[in-house]
Amino acid sequence: MKSVIFFAILALSCACILACDPDGNNEPQCSSSNLNVPVRNFWDPTRYWLCTAAGAAAESVRCPDSQGFDSAKGACVPFDHMKFIICLTILSLAVAGVLSCDPDGNNEPQCSANNLNVPIRNFWDPTHYWLCKSAGAAAESVRCPDSQGFDSAKVIFFAILALSCACILACDPDGNNEPQCSSSNLNVPVRNFWDPTRYWLCTAAGAAAESVRCPDSQGFDSAKGACVPFDQWVWTPPCPEATA
Repeated sequence: MKSVIFFAILALSCACILACDPDGNNEPQCSSSNLNVPVRNFWDPTRYWLCTAAGAAAESVRCPDSQGFDSAKGACVPFDHMKFIICLTILSLAVAGVLSCDPDGNNEPQCSANNLNVPIRNFWDPTHYWLCKSAGAAAESVRCPDSQGFDSAKVIFFAILALSCACILACDPDGNNEPQCSSSNLNVPVRNFWDPTRYWLCTAAGAAAESVRCPDSQGFDSAKGACVPFDQWVWTPPCPEATA
C-alpha cells in the first residue's frame, strides 16, 4: 500500500511539475535525455512510447496480450494485477473515509444509500450508537443493552472486511469473464476483464466465445457494448454493484 501511495504522490508531482496535457496522448519529444525510457500513452493503456534516437519520432510500442502499461513500474503488467492495485486504492480511500472524523463532534452521520444499517459510534455516549435507516433521514440514536457499550473497533474491522469482500468476491476478478455460449447470448459483445482492447463474442451455441480485438487506440465500453476511442473510454469496476 505504501508503494501505491508513493506512486500516486509521484504521479501528482509529475503532473504538477510537467504540466502535462490530459487531452493529449503524451507522445514525448525524443532527445538524448529520454532514450529507451518507456513513457505512458494516455490514449491507449496497452501501449507506451519509446524514444530510440534523439530527434526522431517516438515509437508506439504495444504490450503483450492481456497486459497494460504501468507507468509507476515503467513496464507492462497483467491486467488482473492492475485491477488488484485499483481495488486496493479504492479500499484505502474507503477506509480513510471511515476513519476520518471530527473528535469534537458526536459523529452523527449524514444518512445516504452508502451507510444504511451500519452502526456508527456516538462519540458523546459510549452506550449509544448511530444508525441510518433511510437515505436523507436523520440518523437514529440507538441504545445498547444494559451493561454494554459500543465497540467501534469491531465495526471498523467488519466494515473493512465487507469492503474487501465486495471488491474481491462480488464476481471473479481473477477470471477473464469469458462467457458460456448459449442461444441467449449470441452476438452480444461481452467485456474481457483481462484486456480492455478486446471483448468476447458468442457466434454459436455450445461453441467457445471468440476474443475480438477493437480497432487500434480503442477500448471496449461495456455500457455501450461497443469499442470507443480511448479519449472517450472510462475504466469501470468489472463487477457491478449489488442492488437491494
